[in-house]
This record gives sequence, structure tokens and C-alpha cells, in this order.
Amino acid sequence: MPCSDPAWIETVARKIMTLAPTSLLDVGVGFGMGGFVARQYADVWHSRCLRKDWLTRVDGIEIFQPYIQPYHAGIYDDIKIGNALDVLPTLGNYDLVICVDVLEHLERAHGEQLLNQIAEHSDAFLVSTPVHFFAQGAVYGNEAETHRELWTPEQLQRWGTVSQSSILLMVER
Repeated sequence: MPCSDPAWIETVARKIMTLAPTSLLDVGVGFGMGGFVARQYADVWHSRCLRKDWLTRVDGIEIFQPYIQPYHAGIYDDIKIGNALDVLPTLGNYDLVICVDVLEHLERAHGEQLLNQIAEHSDAFLVSTPVHFFAQGAVYGNEAETHRELWTPEQLQRWGTVSQSSILLMVER
């Protein structure tokens, strides 16, 4: 679905507050919560409430164009439509990349490829994925919503520090 459990929000918000990134990429924009959190804690939190005062570039990648609504343009600077595996190599480096609830939609080899690309294009990143597998097929006509893999902490630790809650794994570098 284009939304996720909110458990990741505090971790991402605190990372943004700590790093104060000037560029952030949200891989798997969906409803846009990553962009909202990024904008709030990278700019608005620092008293840059008006768009003319924003200093942070907030970009996104979304595979399913119908998810993108007019409000996204008010939060993101740019959203690329396409498969992150194809789009990410065409982008530059970001201070922070967030990738929330995307890995479970990718087969293992593609997930590893995405993690490698995220690592190559970021100074820091946060990736979250559910700790339990649940079956899900296409949603809203979006085949990319199908759940394909369950990731374990052991499988993710080569990309960074893995923390686990009862509902998600968070990889941080």
C-alpha cells in the first residue's frame, strides 16, 4: 500500500534532526509521508516554514505514477517516476536516503541491488522493512505492491546497523 505503519517516523525524524541534510531522497514515495517528515524536520523545524526559505532539496522516486497527487508538488522538489533500480543510478549523491517499506516488494537479488545503489548514492541512509511476512498482491492496480521477500537482520547487517522492533527492521548507515 502507499502507506506504512508509523513506527519508522520517529527514527527518520530524529536522524534528519541530527544530520540536518541539505539533500534527501525518498525511495518509494507512495502517499508522501517520507517527504512530509523530511520537509518538516529539515526545514520547518529550523523556522524555515515558507517554501521560499527552504534550504533542503527533497526528491523522491515512485514506481506507480497514479500515487502522485497535487499535494506532492508542495512538499517534494522533484519526483522521478520509474523503478528505483533504473532511476537511482541516474541521480547524484544525497546527504540522506530513506527507503520505507520497499524491500519486501523486491525479490532478494533486486533488494540487494537497491541497497547497494542506495549506499553508493548516499552519505547516510535509513531503510525499513517489516519484521514479519504477510501476503499481499497487487493493490490499486499496482503490481509492484506484491510482497515477495522477508528480510532478516542477518541479511541486512552488511549494509549497516540493524535495529528491530516488534513490527520493523531499520537499517542505518
